[in-house]
Formats: sequence, C-alpha cells, structure tokens
Amino acid sequence: MFDTGYNPKSCRADNLPFYSPIQAALRWCGLVSQETTILYKTAETSTIKPADFPQWPCLKANYDRIIHAMNNGVLPYGREGTTVSSGHQVAPARRTINHDDLKKWLTEYYPDQKPKFLFDEFEQSTHSAITKEAYLALKAERDRFKLQSVNLNLSLSALVAEKDRLVLENAQLKQLLENGQNADINPKSKTTALQIIELLATLTTPLDLKQPTVSAHMLHTYAASIGKPPPSERALINWFNEITANSK
Repeated sequence: MFDTGYNPKSCRADNLPFYSPIQAALRWCGLVSQETTILYKTAETSTIKPADFPQWPCLKANYDRIIHAMNNGVLPYGREGTTVSSGHQVAPARRTINHDDLKKWLTEYYPDQKPKFLFDEFEQSTHSAITKEAYLALKAERDRFKLQSVNLNLSLSALVAEKDRLVLENAQLKQLLENGQNADINPKSKTTALQIIELLATLTTPLDLKQPTVSAHMLHTYAASIGKPPPSERALINWFNEITANSK
C-alpha cells in the first residue's frame, strides 16, 4: 500500500546537505544532467581548468566565484560536510559548502541568481527585495480589500433590492388609495382616509397591508408619537380592510 499522504515536493533530488565546489557550480549553471561527465573529467585535479568545458563558460566562472569567496572568508566551507574555521587548510578534494551557507552567500552577493536547487518556486518568483513575510502581508491586505469589495457589492445589491421594493410598495399604496377614493364611502370614512394618507406620507417604516391589525397598530402608535390626533385602531383596521377589499 502506498501512503497517499506522501508529498513528492518535500524534497529535491538535486538538493544535498553539502556540496563540493564543483557540484555547487554545476548546479548553479543548471547542469545536473551533466554531473557525471563533469565530475569524471575533474576527478583527478578536483578543480575546473579554463579549457575543460568551453561549451559551458559559466561553469568555470561560477566555480571561480565560489573558490574566491571561500578563500576570502566570505563563504563558509568545511571538510566533507563539517564546517571549519576560516583559513583552515582543507584539501581541494575534501572541501565542501553547506547548503544553507551557499544559499545565504548567493542571496547576499548575487541576488539576481536563484538556481532551483537552492530556491523554491516561490523564492524564484519573488523579487529579492521582498521577503516572504512581506509578500504574505501584501497578499493578506489584497485579500482583505477583495472581501471588502464583495461586501460592498452585496450591500449595493441589497440597497437596489430595497429601492425596488419601495418603488413597488409605493405603486401598490397609490393603487390602494385610488381604489379607496373611487369607493363609495361615507364622509366620516373619508376624514379617516385623509388622516391616514397624511400619516402615510411621512411614515418611513413600510406597512404590510395584508395584516390590517398590525398595520393599524403601527400607524396609530406613529401618529401619537408625532403629536397627530390618531384615528382609532378600530377605524384604521376597518379602513385597511375596506381598501384591501376594494383592491381585489
């Protein structure tokens, strides 16, 4: 049974804990596929000579950069993976550079160089002046603005829906009032209707005319709160029932 949780990206085949200067240089140049050929040709001297690989001029150049940094105490080195103090004599064939030391040195002195054996896809696609933390902070800020944009769009949609509802409600009320004016109602009812129309003109809370009792209570309470002589709740209920009946 294979473990389905295995992550093939958790490591790279060309990543080693430490490298010889030649191994580091050839990986820097992207020549891992030629590693066997290069190591075989340099096995006797453990160095790269100017005429060794004319087809890959960067191989010699990068190798020289690494050796120069090691010799000048800029790039830590060791003996077969064990770091030694700067200036310590180590035979060329046994000299090694730790993976992390090589990455730090390359980042500081050659920030435009990001070979994939040292840098992951994220690091390769990010400008050297932008840290991972800064990138994540910027991404979080962008995501926050995107969420705000979504919320604003939802709010706008809600406002448009509310506007459409009010327009429809206004049309329905207008129709009800027109039907009420055309209905054969007595003068007392007309007086009540005028009072109600006056109150409806200033009322901001929508009424549900399908619930006459609730609407009557709300309108009666509203009239009292603004100092208007309110019609009785019974008169209001009768008026709403009459208007609703006439609108059918």
